[in-house]
Amino acid sequence: DNVLVFEPYVYDGALQSINNFYFVLLNDTIHFKGVFQNMGAADILSFQFDWSVNDGATYSQTFSGSTIAPLDTFGFTHNTPWIPLTQESFEIKVWIAEVNGMADQNPANDTLKINVINAVSSKPERIVLLEVFGANWCTICPHGGATIAEIKDSIDNLIPVVYHIEDP
Repeated sequence: DNVLVFEPYVYDGALQSINNFYFVLLNDTIHFKGVFQNMGAADILSFQFDWSVNDGATYSQTFSGSTIAPLDTFGFTHNTPWIPLTQESFEIKVWIAEVNGMADQNPANDTLKINVINAVSSKPERIVLLEVFGANWCTICPHGGATIAEIKDSIDNLIPVVYHIEDP
């Protein structure tokens, strides 16, 4: 019941994930990091990972030197970074172009897309808001001040706010 029997492709590399971002900084160096998985029946000794921005130039890198057994994964970082130079939206296409020096036998799982909403000139500074609810009648709440001080010492840009409930 609910069993699928099939013969896997001999060489089938799949791009399982890629780092994703909605906003990037102008002139920042962006490295594409991903996870490759061997979905085929044979070991994969090399694969070629490509990327392009807005259907522009293609940047390729071949990863080799490791044996990726069937169903194993391999984390990688492309050595050619992307540097966004204009403030606009971008469509980034990343894909597996070759497996063991040949075209992948199953191209359906080779490509992912990243949609960057915009390249921005600066990122806002983020501040953490810590809200604490307490009261003097609570047996553990009077110790909250010491705990808040510990948290404040360990986190930059923290604003602690304490709400006292039903205190005289």
